Amino acid sequence: MTSDNTYGGEPAGVVLTIDGKSLYHTGDTGLFYDMKLIGEMTPLAFMLLPIGDNFTMGISDAVKAVELASPGVAIPMHYNTFPIIEVDPDEFRKQVEAIGKKVIVLKFGQEIEL
Repeated sequence: MTSDNTYGGEPAGVVLTIDGKSLYHTGDTGLFYDMKLIGEMTPLAFMLLPIGDNFTMGISDAVKAVELASPGVAIPMHYNTFPIIEVDPDEFRKQVEAIGKKVIVLKFGQEIEL
């Protein structure tokens, strides 16, 4: 089967496990139900997910992805770099915290130690 992806590639994510901690980088993707299976098969310490809402998940889909995968910490990415993907990461934080999950919103260039 071939894809008619006019934006240059197939979305893909990766789960990395290092020193007993797993991180799920969802890549440039949309919400899909297997995120639940990923979280069930591998307890996730961290989940990075796009919230820009154009070509990827927006805030509401990203919140649902956190609900499905159930990571310890959700980290939003792929937003506010272009006008077409400008969103408020604090809105994402508020909605994720409302379902009982922790969020870290990084500033540009900020690092955290996993």
